[in-house]
Amino acid sequence: MCLLRQCDPLWLNNKTAPLEGFSWGGRSKRETTGLLMWSNPFLIPLPSGEQVAVVLVDTQGTFDIETIVQECATVFSLSLLVSSVQVFNLSRNITEHDLQHLLLFTEYARQALGEDVERPFQKLQLLVRDWATPHLALFGPEGGKQLFNHLMQASLG
Repeated sequence: MCLLRQCDPLWLNNKTAPLEGFSWGGRSKRETTGLLMWSNPFLIPLPSGEQVAVVLVDTQGTFDIETIVQECATVFSLSLLVSSVQVFNLSRNITEHDLQHLLLFTEYARQALGEDVERPFQKLQLLVRDWATPHLALFGPEGGKQLFNHLMQASLG
């Protein structure tokens, strides 16, 4: 893992060896239940010379066949509240349905704070895995912004 090896370019070592750390899989059955935190923080040097502690968190996916909406919202909201960077991992595309769920989850987090806060999270990243239509938007951050802006215009207009 890059953090353990201080971002050595060869951090994967053997590309055929199984990845270690959080379990994962491409099955319909969930791998993670609830919220898991890595047992040791990683100290990462900043350009200023300061160090920050990074703690990795894994949560169960949203809307598997075993989980109701309230549980999904609770797990995602707790994750929002303890994370400085939140990655919303989506399969193949971002839909209006996904954005509605994201709104619901952030409202749960806002309510949990018990105060009138403008943003219940620090940084939110949308990750679309297995992107199948690069002719609509390119891979990477620029294509993601293009897709997100298109979705926002469609939902407003």
